[in-house]
Amino acid sequence: GVFVYNMINASIMTLFAWTTSQIIYASEKRDYLNQQLIKQQTAQLEESNEKLERLSYMDPLTNLPNRRYFDEYLDREWSKAQEDGRPISLILVDIDCFKELNDSFGHQVGDIYLKQIGSVLCTAVNNPSSLVARLGGDEFAIVLPDTCREDAGRLAQQILDGVRALDKYDSQPTGRTVTVSLGISSLSPSEDDFAVELFSNADHALYSAKKNGRNQCVCKESIEMYSSVDALV
Repeated sequence: GVFVYNMINASIMTLFAWTTSQIIYASEKRDYLNQQLIKQQTAQLEESNEKLERLSYMDPLTNLPNRRYFDEYLDREWSKAQEDGRPISLILVDIDCFKELNDSFGHQVGDIYLKQIGSVLCTAVNNPSSLVARLGGDEFAIVLPDTCREDAGRLAQQILDGVRALDKYDSQPTGRTVTVSLGISSLSPSEDDFAVELFSNADHALYSAKKNGRNQCVCKESIEMYSSVDALV
């Protein structure tokens, strides 16, 4: 009887131990799967947040950086220019008579022109340290770190030529020639200068280009109209 009792007791203990181990294993497996799920969900959430962050800096129509990104980029490059004692240039680009174009042909046609102009700007600006951005409406901006007035002027002329060349490829959806005006500002900032001065100068230059007949470049330093590289050098 004792032997049978011991056998039964041993069996019960073995079964108990096995059951306990299975429970522990199942619990550990569940915890592991939960941890993996949490890691996966966290990674997906981080990826989604990064994607949203990138989208918040992009203009959905032209796929160029937007005004928010431009402001942050200009501030960073301005600070670097101050520290290094190097020049920085800014070009503001505005499509001439864009409101009339939209009113006459509709916003869908206007969007085509915005994409075309954005493409011309990106083609002309091939320096990876520079930035082409759409500020909103029909206005674009180009930030050119470590770039002097003369080089910025040459680039502006390339942009004028590139926009004018659109006609040659029969890419104008309205049959109307579209031109741009450009305002340029170049500064070697000191510690007491602010990036808003660079922007204000370029904006005033752009206004002068519009006032003087459009389809041209103006540099703020002299507020002197020019339409060719020779006038800059």
